[in-house]
Amino acid sequence: MEPAIQHLQKAVLLDSLGLYQDELTRALNRLRLCTMLYQSPERAEDKAILAIEQAKKAVPKDSVRKKRALLVNAGLALAPDTFQIVLDSENEAK
Repeated sequence: MEPAIQHLQKAVLLDSLGLYQDELTRALNRLRLCTMLYQSPERAEDKAILAIEQAKKAVPKDSVRKKRALLVNAGLALAPDTFQIVLDSENEAK
């Protein structure tokens, strides 16, 4: 992981025009989050990124409930009140 982080840092420095600044910093942030095994991210956006990454990495045999739980956690991290309203309305529809 460390070499990948170093390569991305070099790429950020080489992007003098800033054409790829957003993509590079986003990728660098995601890599740094992956290296934080035993720490919980502080920012809500970072928590959502980790949950979505875990859902994307889930193998096909993983249950839909597991993937849904990860995505629900991401939604709750980003917009807790609004997303809870959506979840409540979904439960009422059932």
